Amino acid sequence: MTSVHQAVPVLLHADAIGDETRAIRDGLRRRGLDSEIFMLPQERAQPNLDASARPLAELLTGANRGAIVLYHYALASQATQLLLDSPLPLVLIHHNVTPAHWFHMIDPAHEAGMAAAATDLPLLRDRTSLALGDSEYTRDELEALGFFPTGVLPIVLDQAPYHEHRAGPLHREITVAPTLLTVGRVAPNKCIEDCIRLLAAYRVGVDSRARLWIVGDADRLPVYRDALTRLVSRLGLDDAVHFAGRVTQQDLIDCYRGAIAYVSMSEHEGFCVPLLEAMVCELPILAHPSTAVPFTLGGAGLQVSPKDFPLMAEALGLLLGDAVLLADHLERGRRRAAELAPERSLDHLVDLLAPLHASPESFR
Repeated sequence: MTSVHQAVPVLLHADAIGDETRAIRDGLRRRGLDSEIFMLPQERAQPNLDASARPLAELLTGANRGAIVLYHYALASQATQLLLDSPLPLVLIHHNVTPAHWFHMIDPAHEAGMAAAATDLPLLRDRTSLALGDSEYTRDELEALGFFPTGVLPIVLDQAPYHEHRAGPLHREITVAPTLLTVGRVAPNKCIEDCIRLLAAYRVGVDSRARLWIVGDADRLPVYRDALTRLVSRLGLDDAVHFAGRVTQQDLIDCYRGAIAYVSMSEHEGFCVPLLEAMVCELPILAHPSTAVPFTLGGAGLQVSPKDFPLMAEALGLLLGDAVLLADHLERGRRRAAELAPERSLDHLVDLLAPLHASPESFR
C-alpha cells in the first residue's frame, strides 16, 4: 500500500493547521492510503494537544522508506532540518508566513520567530518534489522563491459540522443585537483596529445598535490587545465591542449563525479559513481584498478597497437591506464554498501526488 504521511511541528485541536492535517489524514485513509501524522516531542504539556500524532523520530526510520511526506510549514522549527536531513520525498504544504514587520515594537519574540520562518523556508527549495500553497497568492510566493513545481491546495476544511449545527446558548446571546463578527487570533496583520473603526462608522451611518464580536486568542500579544482596548474607549464603544477569546467549535458556529455579517480588514492572509467558514454558514461578508482574500472568496463576498470606513459601512448596510442583493450575495458564497469542499480538495491532492509515485495508478 502506498504511504502518504504528514509532518507538523505540533498537532493541536481547535487549530486551523491541525484541523486540516487531520482532515487530510482521514481523507487519504478513505482512499485506501496508509497515512499517519508525526510531530516533534513537546517540551511542555498543552491542553489542546492531539495525542493521535506519533513522534517525528518514527517517521525518520528506515521503516518509512518510500513514503511521501507532506510537510506543513508556517513556523520555524527543528522539524525542517530533520526532514532536510532525511531521504524521504517531501511535498511542502505552505501556509504562508506573516511578515515579521507586523510584530515590530509589539512582540520581539513573534518578530524573531516570523523572521526565522522566512529565512528557513528557502532551505526546503531543493528538497521538495512539489510545493503547494494554500492559495494562488501563496503559490506565487513559492514560485518567486524558486520552488518548482508548484501548485495550489486550498485549505481542507470539514464542512459537515457547520451544516449539521444546532443553535446553542451563544447563538441566543449574539442575536440580542445586530452583531458584526471577525474571527482569528488577535494579531496586527489582522487589522482588528480597522474592524473597530468600521463598527464606529456603521453605528453612525447605518445602525446605532450594532456591535462587534472579536473571536480568537487575544492573550498572546498583550501590547496589541491593550492598544485595541484604548481605541475602543476613545471611540466610545466600550459597550459595543466584545473580545470573546478562544471558543469551542460549537460556540464558533453559533457566532457565524447568529451574526449579521462577517468582516475582514486583514492585510495579510495565506488563505483565511474564517472566510470559508462564513460562506459555509451563509453569513454575508465584507472584506478588504488583500493578499489571499480575493482567491478564497472567488466571486463571493463584498470586497471593498480602499478602507473608506463610511463607504464600507454604507455598502454593507445597503447589502443587508436589499433582499434581492443579499440573496445573490449568499448564493455566490454557497457556490464558492462548494468549490472548496473538502472532497474536491482531497481529490485534487491525490491527483497532484500521483506523478510522484512509481505507480500512479495506486492512487486511484
